[in-house]
Amino acid sequence: MRYLGQALEKGETLKSVVERLGVSEPTLQAWRWGQTPGRKARGREPRLAGLVPVVVHEEKAPARPREGTTLAVVSPKGWRVEGLGVEETVELLRRVAC
Repeated sequence: MRYLGQALEKGETLKSVVERLGVSEPTLQAWRWGQTPGRKARGREPRLAGLVPVVVHEEKAPARPREGTTLAVVSPKGWRVEGLGVEETVELLRRVAC
């Protein structure tokens, strides 16, 4: 909400902020007043307990498959190839241009 407040102080419109953030105007207004989007307002005073800070961490790399793991490939048209190793799967996908 600090971001919204700073943008409005700089003379930006609410519409420009919602477009940049990718949220709807009613949702941003609800957050601004400390409400849950979609619920009726009970006054215009902001509540302080609605939003909490979050920390975003980089996504961890997925674990490598165990030795002996096999893969299956299913095409959008429904054909399926099972029991492949990693190298075989890569080669199959190259050959069918996926």
